[in-house]
Amino acid sequence: DTALTNPSAFNGELSSAILSVVEETDLQKSKVAYNRIKDWVLARTISIHVKGLTPFMIVNSNHFIQCANDIRACPVFPGDSRITMLYVNDLKEIIPKRQLIPRLQKEASDFLAALLNLEIFYDNDRLAIPVIETQDKKEAQDANRSYLEEFLDEQCFQSPGEWIKYSDLYELFREWLDPNVSYEWSLIKFGK
Repeated sequence: DTALTNPSAFNGELSSAILSVVEETDLQKSKVAYNRIKDWVLARTISIHVKGLTPFMIVNSNHFIQCANDIRACPVFPGDSRITMLYVNDLKEIIPKRQLIPRLQKEASDFLAALLNLEIFYDNDRLAIPVIETQDKKEAQDANRSYLEEFLDEQCFQSPGEWIKYSDLYELFREWLDPNVSYEWSLIKFGK
């Protein structure tokens, strides 16, 4: 979390990381954190800046898990192929941490052996494997659509060879909009 939110951009803890956990950091509220994680997920190399040292580049082997109670903490927009999202139901059995850690340590060697023996198909993409699409991710994407995206998805369709005047489309959009937010959508904003 510190590497994402640090105003000085120090991120030395990522220098040898393979799996990083972001816990309860609201990426929707922090554009700096959102842009950093977006870059780090896709970049083949990343700049590491350890406090007091000169920044240096490394091959990016990091992957991120973000845990949050609020679905909006991880902004997922339509077409985003970097994120898999899922809801974790209430646990049937809560294992106290003092018991959980030794159990995990006992399983670590078998888990690592299973990972090392796992056959993974070759893919030249940075993400290496396709992202799993879930219903939770679709709901988050839908919730993050702008009013215009929602209008276009729900009220419009493609018709090759047919045209509609820009002003007519804008008027249909304004009629469709909730009157409480229609003032936010000027012709200029609609065009952008």
